[in-house]
Amino acid sequence: MKIICNSKELESIRIKRGYSRYALSVEAGLSKMAVQRIEKGLVNPTPKSAKKICDALNISFEEIFTIE
Repeated sequence: MKIICNSKELESIRIKRGYSRYALSVEAGLSKMAVQRIEKGLVNPTPKSAKKICDALNISFEEIFTIE
């Protein structure tokens, strides 16, 4: 199972919610580097990391992630 992030949508939602990458990383319990790499499409998040991001942004998984 591979989780693919719609990185442009993640960035857009993060900005609309008023989060910097650092603030999102703190809220999600991830490193700033992890959030940055996921948002830039450099890495695919683990299921656990994807859930943490969704919970922090208060969005559904399907809004920014797909499963391949």
